[in-house]
Amino acid sequence: MMNVGLCIPEPGFLEGLRKLCDANGALLIFDEVKTGAKLAWGGASDYFGVKPDMICLAKSIGGGLPLGAFGASSKTMGLISDHKVFHGGTYNTNRVAMAAGLADVREVLTRENYAYVGKLSEKLTEGYRTIVGRVGLKAYVVSAGVNGALMLYPQEIKNYRDWTKSMSICGGTIGSRW
Repeated sequence: MMNVGLCIPEPGFLEGLRKLCDANGALLIFDEVKTGAKLAWGGASDYFGVKPDMICLAKSIGGGLPLGAFGASSKTMGLISDHKVFHGGTYNTNRVAMAAGLADVREVLTRENYAYVGKLSEKLTEGYRTIVGRVGLKAYVVSAGVNGALMLYPQEIKNYRDWTKSMSICGGTIGSRW
C-alpha cells in the first residue's frame, strides 16, 4: 500500500491472495497506479513475484500527463473485444497523452534506468539508516524498489491498522502524514 506512505505486504500475503482467487474463480487485480513504476520495472507484480490476472496503471506512465492503462490475459481482455464487458474512459486515446506515455516508456522507464535508480535508492536508504542510528532517533526506515519509495516511522508498520496508530517522521517522494 502506498496511499499510507509505504506498507509492505507481509510475507505470503500476496501469494495467499493469488491462491484464494484461483480456488474461487476470481480475478486477482493489482491496482498499480502508484506501484507500477515505483517498485520495479515490472511493478509490484515483478517486485513481489506474484502474477495478477489484471494490472491497472496510471500517473507514472503518462510522462506528466493524465494517462491510464490496464492489461490482462487475452482471455480476460477478450471480454472487452467481444463486447461482453464495456470499457470507456474520458481520456481514451488522447493523442498528446499517448505520445507522452510512449516517450516515457521508451526513454525513461527503461530497465537500465531502473537499475541505476535502484542503486541510488539503496544508497539513500542506507544513508537514512546511518543518520537515524547516529542521532539516536527511534525510527524504522522503510524502503522498497526505486524512485524514492521511502518512509520513516516511529514504529514498525505491518498493516493499515499499524499505520493509523502511527505518524510518519519524514516521507520520500510519496508524502508524509503529520
